[in-house]
Amino acid sequence: MAAISFAQIWDQIIRAYNNAGWFLIGLWRQAMDWLTAYGQQMLHDPLKLALGVAVPLAVLTAIVLLILKLRKRRRKRQMAGERKFHRHRKSEEQPRFDDEGNRIFVPVSMSAEGPDTLFMSLEEKMLAADTVLRREVVDKLMQDAPRSLNTITELYPRLKAPVQAQLKVLVQQMNMLEGYAAHLGEEQYSPQLLADAWYHFPNEELLPVFISLLLDKNDAPQQMAGVKFLSEIKEPRTLPHLMAALARPDIYVPSRVAEVLAAMGATAAKMIAYLLPQTAGGHKKKMLEVLAQIDAVYPPQNVLASLRDDDRQVRAAAAEALGAGCVPEAVLPLIDAAADGEWQVRAAAAQALGQIGDARALPVLEHLCGDAAFCVKENARRAIESIEKNA
Repeated sequence: MAAISFAQIWDQIIRAYNNAGWFLIGLWRQAMDWLTAYGQQMLHDPLKLALGVAVPLAVLTAIVLLILKLRKRRRKRQMAGERKFHRHRKSEEQPRFDDEGNRIFVPVSMSAEGPDTLFMSLEEKMLAADTVLRREVVDKLMQDAPRSLNTITELYPRLKAPVQAQLKVLVQQMNMLEGYAAHLGEEQYSPQLLADAWYHFPNEELLPVFISLLLDKNDAPQQMAGVKFLSEIKEPRTLPHLMAALARPDIYVPSRVAEVLAAMGATAAKMIAYLLPQTAGGHKKKMLEVLAQIDAVYPPQNVLASLRDDDRQVRAAAAEALGAGCVPEAVLPLIDAAADGEWQVRAAAAQALGQIGDARALPVLEHLCGDAAFCVKENARRAIESIEKNA
């Protein structure tokens, strides 16, 4: 038997394809001929014309109605299934288990008419939690840390006690306070919110970190945000760290530190006055300058003693602090300071006597009006005017 070549097989395929094509073309021509003949008959026969139009319309209408009916039936089944599903979900809570295998219960909806948890926001899920936050909520808070501290702090007072305890651990583990403080000065990071967060999650170990982060002299926006935060919390435990920062002008801006201390009021004033004997030189002068900015009552003994310091700048700063505080006990020591050999001290003493407003200082002030230093004469003149005006 002779072998059949590929060319022969291909030739048979082409012939079969051509035959099939001619068959279909012939079939199409016959159909068109029949339709043409039928159409001509319809033109001469009104009954056939009516049937030729009505039958296709009826078939098309039936198809459309069938499709609409099927869609309506499908929608009914869907609604019935949803009602059954929601009745089941609202009738009971769904048990869940956390990573440690503890069983927790997560409410499916806020109320009988509320949305499903799938459509609840992060805040709604946190408020809905009774005992433990769902794992997906914790993951989201961790993913967005430290910015998620905004959400945690705002919702914290409205959360249930077990959830609050869980969030305290989470904030500490993720170092959110420290991380948030590092971003102060940027958008979405608020000093006021950090102060609120500190109220809920205090951590004494972070105080030196806060001062280091917030009062660094290389970042002005962060400095201002840091001053606002530290002034807001008025945390007494920051005082030792602030005093240490005041002694390091190479790292911290003294005026920024002074703003924080001034905002702390009497607490800071008493500590500064207490620490004066233990300090000396430029640091003591800065402490007295800060004390002059604080509107608070404090024990004046150590400040009065500073009027006799060996450093003229310290003596002048002590006089300014006593005058700013309107310390009545300082009148006689300031009268003595008005005879100091340094004109800076005499000028500060004259100004302080005018601020206190004691008439016993008038003779000394009149004498200072003839002083050789212009600043001394000017301060004495203004002090006399102030005393006489308020007499």
